[in-house]
Amino acid sequence: MSFDIQKRLFSSQNLKQNWALCLFPYLGLVFLHIILGLKMQQPIIFADEVGYLGVARYFAGVSHLPQGIQLYHFGYSLFLLPAFWLFSDPISAYRAAIVINSLLLSSLYISIYFLLHRFFECGKKLSFLIAFITCLYPAFLLQSNIAWSENAFIPCFSFFIISFGLLIDKKSYLMALVFGFLTGFLFTIHPRALPILPTVVIYLLVLAFLAKIPKTKIILSILVIFTVYLLTGSINEHLTTFYGKASFSAPAPIKAYLSKLLSLSNIVSLSLSAAGQLLYLCQATCGLFLIATAYVCLTIHRKWSSLHRFALNDIQFNVILLFIIASSGIFLASSLQMIGEPERADHLIYGRYNEGFLALYIALALLAIRVEWAANSPKKLRPYLFALAIIVLALIAISNPDYDKVREITKPGSVNVINVLGVYPFLVLSGGLNLLVVSLISTAFFFMVIYAFRIKFSVGLWSIAIYFLFISACGYTVFYVRADNIKQVTTLARHVQSISDAKVVSYDVAFRDPESWYSYQYLLPDVVFKTFRSSRKQLPSSRVVISSRNWKQSKNLNARLVASENGNPETSSVILKLIQTFFKKPFVPGYRRDQTLWILPKNELTGTLVSQ
Repeated sequence: MSFDIQKRLFSSQNLKQNWALCLFPYLGLVFLHIILGLKMQQPIIFADEVGYLGVARYFAGVSHLPQGIQLYHFGYSLFLLPAFWLFSDPISAYRAAIVINSLLLSSLYISIYFLLHRFFECGKKLSFLIAFITCLYPAFLLQSNIAWSENAFIPCFSFFIISFGLLIDKKSYLMALVFGFLTGFLFTIHPRALPILPTVVIYLLVLAFLAKIPKTKIILSILVIFTVYLLTGSINEHLTTFYGKASFSAPAPIKAYLSKLLSLSNIVSLSLSAAGQLLYLCQATCGLFLIATAYVCLTIHRKWSSLHRFALNDIQFNVILLFIIASSGIFLASSLQMIGEPERADHLIYGRYNEGFLALYIALALLAIRVEWAANSPKKLRPYLFALAIIVLALIAISNPDYDKVREITKPGSVNVINVLGVYPFLVLSGGLNLLVVSLISTAFFFMVIYAFRIKFSVGLWSIAIYFLFISACGYTVFYVRADNIKQVTTLARHVQSISDAKVVSYDVAFRDPESWYSYQYLLPDVVFKTFRSSRKQLPSSRVVISSRNWKQSKNLNARLVASENGNPETSSVILKLIQTFFKKPFVPGYRRDQTLWILPKNELTGTLVSQ
């Protein structure tokens, strides 16, 4: 009896320790995310954010959908519903969205801790250290400042991998249901997860054929995957009727991907695109991506060589294999997406889509290094081979015919650097898109980190943490300055709100500024925007008009100027000091069109616009 009591006490203590190692680091990360998001009050990535936020507030039943914005998958928007249920003010709702983002992205820590401890037999302390440091990766730390799908996709991908491991382990109906839902829901969050769906179905059918999992569980998972996929297509079809666009067809992305993939003319372009994506992953992770790739491939090879078909009974083997297949599918979708879109530097070395699966690579790389040093293996990690791979990838990316053209138009202060946060300071130091210089800098950091690990594993972990925090601090200046600039150039919203009968605003497309056009639709949820083109001598359809200071019809329509935007926002001295801690040149906002608010008189008898 005393043994049973002791066992229960030990289990209870063990459970409390697990909860503590999950909860307290998680709350610490949530707090850090919220602190970094205090400056964010409204969208800074206009089309993407307003698209997701617009769908969220439409589902919340508080406003109509925004106009002139492409359809975005609604999975992430579902998480934002509480922000619009609790707050009617757009600024408060956006701040609530930042808090929701913080809760979502911080859950990445829990998933990595659980995966390492449960499936890789990693000790609690080591699991905690690796998981926490992984969450300090710049894109994971900073993307919660933006209301877009990465906040949901990144942690959901990790939980998707975990649910598969639990399905292999428990073989229960509950895990079959959870795994099927998370597989389909990744596509609901973002279409780049589309390749995952058929590969998972094939994998499950193989496991059913080999009797590794009961067929009833496999059928349930597959049915749930298809149900979520079809529901996503149906709801997107519903949304497009309000967007005024062509009907959404679920197989359309499949046809688009296959047409690019099966085209012989795209082979070279796809290879160059893939090399650029790989290059970014290597540069941004200080070489950890390559180490993890080698580790998972060697693990798969070792287990298959010793177990053959019985390897499919091994939970770790299945988890790693599905992880490789799923991340390869996202990588392929990302590379295909970038074909034919070389007008931006981040399309040559794209990070955002691939960072959806990057967390587990970082974690497994750190685990691989720990295993390598702990085992004192004679086959030491050869950093020169990894460094050579980075340089070769850089040379391949540089051979892209569009490289020189894109390099000339690339500015380190462009908002597109948010898609390549992991190398942002290197872009600044190299004066722009100089991939060879960036690769040499990142390779130098790679050797420094490896040397730190050779001294002591804890020294290496501290080096990675400091490196990630330094890159994050540099990248944070982009968010900080851009948030300040957007606030300065969207001041017309409060003037529109002061006009009691401003239910409709006519927006002059001839002088449209993309950022303010989308921002105003978010900041004025109760206002309907109707466009017109003064360049074609079209007249506005409402009394309240946003056009240019030089709007030609203003005199004929007896329009009264109410307010004008700051055409070129200034950066405050406090922000300049923050930026100059790292760089000599501050983030420079791009050119902005003149935006002016006019109000027209109303004919009291007919309610029509007075024109002469």
